[in-house]
Amino acid sequence: KFHAFFMSILFTKGDRDMKLSYIIPFYNGQDTIHHCLDSILAIGLDLNELEIIIVDDCSPMSAESIVSDYLVKYRNIRIIQHSVNKRQGGAKNTGIALAKGKYIAFADQDDTIIANNSKLALDFALKHNVDMLACHYTILHEDKNIREYGIDKGDKQIISGKDFCEQYFATGYNLAPWANLYKRNFLQKVSRPYEENVVMEDADWIAWHWIHANKVGILNIPIYTWVMNPTSITHSQHYINRADWIKYGYRKIRDAHSYKSKSSKFSEIMENDGRQNIIGGMKKIWKVDNYLKFYQHLTRSCDAYIPLHELQKMQWSGIVKLLIQYPILSCICLYPIGSILKLINYARLQCK
Repeated sequence: KFHAFFMSILFTKGDRDMKLSYIIPFYNGQDTIHHCLDSILAIGLDLNELEIIIVDDCSPMSAESIVSDYLVKYRNIRIIQHSVNKRQGGAKNTGIALAKGKYIAFADQDDTIIANNSKLALDFALKHNVDMLACHYTILHEDKNIREYGIDKGDKQIISGKDFCEQYFATGYNLAPWANLYKRNFLQKVSRPYEENVVMEDADWIAWHWIHANKVGILNIPIYTWVMNPTSITHSQHYINRADWIKYGYRKIRDAHSYKSKSSKFSEIMENDGRQNIIGGMKKIWKVDNYLKFYQHLTRSCDAYIPLHELQKMQWSGIVKLLIQYPILSCICLYPIGSILKLINYARLQCK
């Protein structure tokens, strides 16, 4: 009993000391995950201050077999095994639910962390107790050139989420989850999970959190290196990826309605962006070679299977009703319609 009591005190203290939780979704990352882990461990935090959560999303080559040496050496690295593939959004949800650090950060398995700057960023976030911290990042391009990106206005600022969104979203601020720190208690309070089983899962999740944050920090130092990988899912031209562009646009438009109470300007920005995503997705879809296979993939996730030839004969009002009920079919339903923006506006009004 005494041993159990002592261990409970030890782990409780460890949880209190935990400053940073890094979440890494894993799927076939056997060639790159070691570089990612080494860079995070180089931040220089004690083992009770840093944890690394690797979420194995049903990878054919298991994460445990790939990083077994690390698991023996570092007790602050743990692996969570998914029983069902949920893509990156699902892996991040799992990591967030299990994280114990005061701040949470994300890393892709084929990228690396800039250790010294990451420690400075964490110290800044802890000192100012911000809900979210926006930093710079670098991109290692395929030609081996490294370029830095991020917010060019101001530095070491503490502003509201509303001001951050209105000042920086319109300038094309990157919406990837890395290069930012998130207070874990803030994520729990907002309670907005990632969209699962899609490719485009990041930007609407991040936008939701930026606009709901009370304190946003801005620190103009790069803390993350995005390694351009031609085989990554980001560069995939698969038809599923094209469908996700459409769904991503609809989520932006849906969320924009909720942003109006926070910022009408930001709401308008996101709604316009959502429309452009839908149009961009449509353009990609029209290039799909096997159109029928693409349609069958979409209808597999809902119960609205309609033969393609019948769908193309449907009246405009019928298609709108179908879209409202099954937004996933937008990539097919919009195909025979001339005015995409008019249809989107009509569907948006009907959903209010």
